[in-house]
Amino acid sequence: MVHFKKVEISHFRNLISTSFIPSPSLNIISGSNVSGKSSILEAIYYVATGNSFRTSRLSHVISHENDCFILYSELANLISHRIGIRRCRNLNHQTRIDGKDISKRSELVQLITLQIISPESISLLLEGSDLRRNY
Repeated sequence: MVHFKKVEISHFRNLISTSFIPSPSLNIISGSNVSGKSSILEAIYYVATGNSFRTSRLSHVISHENDCFILYSELANLISHRIGIRRCRNLNHQTRIDGKDISKRSELVQLITLQIISPESISLLLEGSDLRRNY
């Protein structure tokens, strides 16, 4: 099973610079309101998928008064991988896997399976089959 060995986040939402080494089994992220818990989860999701689960607007993801955000992660499995993502306001973007530029998100999503479950996800279960069919 693939897991994150290392995560580094710079200028992503309210996170100026943070890094951590997650456990391969279970991680608990806690903190007060507006401390960056959701931003950490969003950054991990961005590394795995190449986009945000909260917004499609790049300007909402880059920290105020910064031109770019940078995400870096190391994945461990039978084969280890390094992923780097840089997104800039001037649309100068770069995504690398193991030091090589990639142009397709499909190359990124092949490396790790990640599922986001949000409070809105419960509506798929509770609001009937019409909503599920449209999903």
